[in-house]
Amino acid sequence: MGSFYHSNLAWFLGFAAWGLGTGIGLLRAWPWARISVLIFSALLAASGLVGLVALMRMPVGSISGGMLFTTTILPSLFLLIPIVIAYRWLVFFSRKEVKKYFMPN
Repeated sequence: MGSFYHSNLAWFLGFAAWGLGTGIGLLRAWPWARISVLIFSALLAASGLVGLVALMRMPVGSISGGMLFTTTILPSLFLLIPIVIAYRWLVFFSRKEVKKYFMPN
């Protein structure tokens, strides 16, 4: 597992830097920051949907009842959280008032 984390560290740091830069850009109302949030939210929604589809397609075998809830339904509900957040960001940052706020002066 250590080699997995070490090899993916550059990706994690890259996304962290992108998020930090976007956050600063949003606070300063830079126009590119709104586009960055739209891209980031689309990626978040897509990754959440891919995870949800992958989880739903996994075979469950002969489990039922409480074990079925803890192995498939509960993780699916947790995967819905980033999907809902990403959808909300897409709706909010696509509104006319928000576009106008981020227009250059």
